Amino acid sequence: MFINRKVNFGLSLFLKGKKMPVALFVEFEIKPQLKAAFVKRVCEHRNNVLSKEKYCQQFDVLIPEEKENSICLYEVYNNAEGFKKHTETPHMKSYRRDTQDMIVSRSRLFSTVVK
Repeated sequence: MFINRKVNFGLSLFLKGKKMPVALFVEFEIKPQLKAAFVKRVCEHRNNVLSKEKYCQQFDVLIPEEKENSICLYEVYNNAEGFKKHTETPHMKSYRRDTQDMIVSRSRLFSTVVK
């Protein structure tokens, strides 16, 4: 599953009572031979999110210059409830399924956006 138990516990604390915008920063290490396919699929996913999820304010796909096989995502949602809805969408489930074998590792950082 995309979010393991440890992250689920942290996510439940993160989501509790949040009404401010929230951000997710994800760094993936991708199998080198699958990087182009991953970038194509994650860009399709970004387009789905931005067109179908009114609670998503921003979704950027980043390619770090100093890490050859890394791809990063920066996503901003209206609030924690919007982020939770995002994780339950059919297009999110499809994206997870399609990319799970392309990923070597993943790290996530959930944050509250300060305005």
